Amino acid sequence: MARPPRPMPARGRQALIAAGADAFVAGGYQRASLNAILRSAGVSKSSAYHHVGDKQALFDLVAREHVELLARHVTLPDPASLTVDQWWEAIDDLLAQLGAAARDEPRTLVAGRLVHLRDAPASPALEEFRGQLSQWGQAMLERGREVRAVDDSLPIALQAALATTVVIEVDRWALQQEASDQAHAAAGGMLRRLLLP
Repeated sequence: MARPPRPMPARGRQALIAAGADAFVAGGYQRASLNAILRSAGVSKSSAYHHVGDKQALFDLVAREHVELLARHVTLPDPASLTVDQWWEAIDDLLAQLGAAARDEPRTLVAGRLVHLRDAPASPALEEFRGQLSQWGQAMLERGREVRAVDDSLPIALQAALATTVVIEVDRWALQQEASDQAHAAAGGMLRRLLLP
């Protein structure tokens, strides 16, 4: 009777995730060489295929690990609990948490960089993350309009599309700036110009 596969040893798994993150962020998915990642991590091809799978599975593992790391450093506010006075404070607090995460644990930036990777393969981890952010953003916008912290003169679908586009572009820009405190302050200012009543 065959034994079930054992999990990859933690040190090899972490080395593989770190090498994969470096390669995917540096050159994109297509240019990242699985063989080079395995060499850098000191993991054999047979072990990687046995424990992780192919390059696409490795990408999803790297994405999932970094999304979870980011989630340990950043807590999204509950939109339903916010009053008019708390809504913008919650946005500022979220931006401050993102800045602190980037400063204290730079690996949290990998999640954002993978989300914006132009040649990223289908990744359940990233799709789940994008879906959660989209739902939260919609709920925040609806609550902001409800408590009059946000302008409600535009149709909500248009406002949501504009806000999403601005947030994505500001996030890309902030990641290029290593998500500095100045980048987060600028992001808050841009959102205010877009959304304040």
